[in-house]
Amino acid sequence: KEEHKIKHVTSITVSFTIAKNITTKTGEKNVYVQLMKPDGEILAKENSGTFEYENTVLAYSMKKMIEYNGEQQEVTLYWPVEEFLHPGTYGVYVFADGVMIGEGAFDLQ
Repeated sequence: KEEHKIKHVTSITVSFTIAKNITTKTGEKNVYVQLMKPDGEILAKENSGTFEYENTVLAYSMKKMIEYNGEQQEVTLYWPVEEFLHPGTYGVYVFADGVMIGEGAFDLQ
């Protein structure tokens, strides 16, 4: 169920489509998602890791290994909410192969 009231949120679902790309190397790929809180901090669990992006190391909120075959592919990741969430606009940033492949935002009241 889609929910916008913070007190009712138990999980954050991030879904996106990776476009068809016949020039990209196929095979296993790690997809990283950052959930950025309204204060600019990244939501991350204690055991979350990091990845490289434009010669820097960034923390990620979620990671998923996918088998990319060059065709359009739907990807969904889930963030179980175990911490207090502040109201405001949350950013979503998606990375693969050292490139940001998408971004978005959502509001919680």
